[in-house]
Amino acid sequence: MPHKPFLRHVLRSSIVIAAGLALSVAADEASFLQRILDKAWLSRAAPHSDLKTFEPPIDATVAKITEQGYVLRLQASNSSDVFHFHFTLCQPDDATPAWVSDALILGPRDSAQQLYEDNLTSRLDLSVEFMRCLAPGASFTQTGKLTRSRTRILSDMGELARYFLVMKRDPARGADLLRVAAEGWREELQSRDEPSRLQEVLTGLSLIELSFPFDLLAQQPALDAATRASLRNLLSTTLYLRRKLAAFDDKAGTQIPRDTALLARLGPP
Repeated sequence: MPHKPFLRHVLRSSIVIAAGLALSVAADEASFLQRILDKAWLSRAAPHSDLKTFEPPIDATVAKITEQGYVLRLQASNSSDVFHFHFTLCQPDDATPAWVSDALILGPRDSAQQLYEDNLTSRLDLSVEFMRCLAPGASFTQTGKLTRSRTRILSDMGELARYFLVMKRDPARGADLLRVAAEGWREELQSRDEPSRLQEVLTGLSLIELSFPFDLLAQQPALDAATRASLRNLLSTTLYLRRKLAAFDDKAGTQIPRDTALLARLGPP
């Protein structure tokens, strides 16, 4: 197992919490930040080459992406590098305090493909508490101390793509994340397309709706040719599966008009 880098306590950190993040969670800012860093370290089966000691003061901002998904932007005083951490804040019921259930690191020089490959396998503990925070149907395969999950990393990448495309106005990085996420979801859905796995296909279509930014495509963002091609391939696959399953489940065809319109907006190959 790779040696865990030393992460200093950020006692003098400056963290800005966006609207929607419960203040009680960030009451102890240093502890809150440390939990995200620790969880992100566990999310990888391999070390991150860019991780260094974070010297205070640390500038950090948190943006809310979805109901449970957030992005932490972090820059330490001893480095010009900017790290982004996607994390999930889970509160399964009113009696349970919100906690950081999952997180991953996007380093300053990480491509979307590298992010995908580095986080496809993790060292996360599939505890009862962790499983309670997952979307229904999320798939995990555990071998020894390593856990593999394509749906987990693809969901996170969809939310990161939204963050960079909308909040950071970084179309190049957002498109890179969108392209790899689209290719991964297409592969995931196609792997389930077997006569005996119809329910798994339906579950996969439900999972992609929770995190993939389909709504942004309607706004026709500036995307490179490779990303547009990957999106066309994904939408062609979702349309094929939705039409195929509509005969068995009325809900499967709900998004057919949307996917058809988005495919038309992307134009011909």
